[in-house]
Amino acid sequence: MKKLSALLIISFLFACTATFNWREIRSDEQGFSALFPAKTTFEQKQFPFKDRPIDISLEASNAGDAVFAISTLKLDEKNISSDELLAAMQNNAQKSIANPTSPELLKTNFTLAGEGNSKVGGEGYQLNGVSLDGLHRIYWVYWVKRSDSNQMTRLYQLTAIKSFKQKPTDKESNEVTEQFSTFLGGFRPY
Repeated sequence: MKKLSALLIISFLFACTATFNWREIRSDEQGFSALFPAKTTFEQKQFPFKDRPIDISLEASNAGDAVFAISTLKLDEKNISSDELLAAMQNNAQKSIANPTSPELLKTNFTLAGEGNSKVGGEGYQLNGVSLDGLHRIYWVYWVKRSDSNQMTRLYQLTAIKSFKQKPTDKESNEVTEQFSTFLGGFRPY
């Protein structure tokens, strides 16, 4: 246990550089707290899905030429199926990076904010390859769903992406993995 704690502290300190100034952001309205590597910006928009408008809120920051973002989509399950929307989002994400095979959908758990060790499941992709514009990208995208008793669902999309002119070196890939892992590990839905 001591070795694991020391490893986590060293990993966190390595990820904290002048470029990556990790800070906790709390968004009570969107229902999460998260670690971002720099000051965030906030945007709200609507987009249509099956001819219905969906409200989307976006909290994002840029650091070290990478983008870190959490999108929150509020859905009324009576009108829009979160499972159907999630399937469409996952399909779109798979198409963003050229892969000879379908990427593996990874399962993970996120700790709930203020609830001790309670966790909620999430799933996502860790994509690494050439995107449609010809740049090499490391692109992680994960989704988490939280529903309440009123059939209102929050669907969170966590995105971390970094572009390279050519395939990144092992050192660059390892640095990005640490940064993206810190971002994902800091997400706590309510």
